Amino acid sequence: MGQGESYRVSRRAFLTFNTFYTHTKMRAIVYVAFVLIFAALVSAQSLIVRKDLQNVEVTTGRDLVVTIELFNTGKVPVYDVNLNDERWDDKFENKVGLTSASWERINPDTNVSHTYVLKPKAVEANTVVYTYPALVSFREGSAKGDRTIVYSTSVGPIHVWSRTVGDSKRSQPHFQEWALFSLFAATALVLPLAAWNYLRTHYTNGIATKKKN
Repeated sequence: MGQGESYRVSRRAFLTFNTFYTHTKMRAIVYVAFVLIFAALVSAQSLIVRKDLQNVEVTTGRDLVVTIELFNTGKVPVYDVNLNDERWDDKFENKVGLTSASWERINPDTNVSHTYVLKPKAVEANTVVYTYPALVSFREGSAKGDRTIVYSTSVGPIHVWSRTVGDSKRSQPHFQEWALFSLFAATALVLPLAAWNYLRTHYTNGIATKKKN
């Protein structure tokens, strides 16, 4: 290979490496910028809203308790806070309390909560109901400041059991669970007993017993 050919090969290798390095560097810069922007947006949100269901199982005809907590994680108070959680499926009806609430002011590093009760209507067995986050609007730092809107966490799809199915699930004898429990209990008792019997048979005062010919 001549000197000119070696130079061209070296130049192509350098250009390839330089292009790869430049693209990798650009991707890293874009990624870091995205992370910084996301962190800034999260830290800028001073009001965190969490929505929870107090029920382990949702069954028709039984109360469904919903609790929404608002946390002011910022450094200034928030004013004119309005909560709206009216976007429930028509398979639910309001029983106790309201799906909306308001607070004049929430101070920094404090939280408030709101609870109401719904009642699932009669549905077919194994019905899945899709829910929506609650909406909260507020003014930060001043009662005359710009209004900000945030959303709560989501409780996700709700599996609503018909009352007959829910009661039958709770009243099942649970043979499989009892069988597993019995197996574990028997193992915990039999193994120590077998070990004790082996030691009693083959050892005397800690010394192995010799077999008689």
